[in-house]
Formats: sequence, structure tokens, C-alpha cells
Amino acid sequence: MTLAHGPVTGLRARAHGEGPDRFPVVRVLAVVLAAAVAGWLGAMLQSPVTLMRAVVVVALVDDDGSAERALATQVRMLTDRSVLVPVADRLGVPPASLADAVRAEADPETGSITVDVRDADATHATRVAEEVVEEYLRVAYVSDVPADGLVRTRLLLPPYPAPDGRPGPLAGTAIGAGIGVLAASAVVFTGRRKPGRRKRGLRG
Repeated sequence: MTLAHGPVTGLRARAHGEGPDRFPVVRVLAVVLAAAVAGWLGAMLQSPVTLMRAVVVVALVDDDGSAERALATQVRMLTDRSVLVPVADRLGVPPASLADAVRAEADPETGSITVDVRDADATHATRVAEEVVEEYLRVAYVSDVPADGLVRTRLLLPPYPAPDGRPGPLAGTAIGAGIGVLAASAVVFTGRRKPGRRKRGLRG
């Protein structure tokens, strides 16, 4: 009687789904594929955006060691209302909308400021970039900030198309697949731990 109970118990366990999972690879592939497709769709559904970039050079006339502070001041000035509001009025757009489209970043090593403008229309993006840079150069010319020394600004590169940093379809697919691998790994790990918990419960 004792020998007969062993195989029967094992068959019943497998019949109730407590045996080893025979389809872990299928589950992993399904999760990875679903995540990759989601990443691809997300990238494809993005609204097309043109990135126009201009570069302004800021030179400190009286080099008293405050070049970095002067550069930071010019970045704030470029995205300040004193520059953006007149441009928004000329373009007929809300100042808040213009502020969202314009980004400025300084490079202390070269003393330059990169101005990025994103817009769905390439022609409009070019005009916005030109207007913002022109207004900034005008404001910077008439403004004197004694605490930052005397600065001179000039346009180094007029607005030109630049690559957008947002992920494309291939990058979106790769990112989605990577997320899917992590999710699938968690699913497999969780599935492997469950039988052990049942056994401890039965022994207890």
C-alpha cells in the first residue's frame, strides 16, 4: 500500500498544475514581444516635431573670473519674458506656448548658448528661432549687468535643422523589448518561487 501511494500522489499533483511549468519560454517571448510592439507603437504615434537650433556666443569683455556667472545670466535672459513676450506678440502665439517650445543651454567651455526650438512645422520653427535670437541679441545689447561684467553677444550659427533626441520606431522597439525582458524575468522568477511556497505550506 505504501509503494502504491507515491506515484498516484505525483500524478495528482501534476494533474492539478503543481508540476514544473513546461511553457516558460513561450511566456517570456510573449511578454517581450508585447512590450516591443508597445514601444514601437508609442514611437510611431508621436507627433512629428522639427528641431531648429541656433548657437550664440557670449564673450566677457572684462574677464574678471565671472564668465560662468555671466553665461548663466544670459541663458536666463534668453528665456525670460522680456525676450519671449515681444516675440510671442509678433508671432501671434501665447507666451506660455512659446516658452514651452524654446530651450536654452550653456556650454561654459566654449562660452556659447545653444537655442533649441521645437515645432510641428519646420517653417514656423525656423521663424520662431530667428525671432527669439534676434530679440535676445537686441535685449542683451542694451542691457548692462554690472555684477556679471561687460558682455558682448553675437550669433555664431543661424537656425538650422538638428536631430530630435526623441526615440524613433527602432529605438522605441528596443526600449520596449528591454522592458519586456525585465518584466518576463520577474514573471519567471515569481513562477519558480510559488511551488516552493506550496511545499513549505504542506510540510507545515
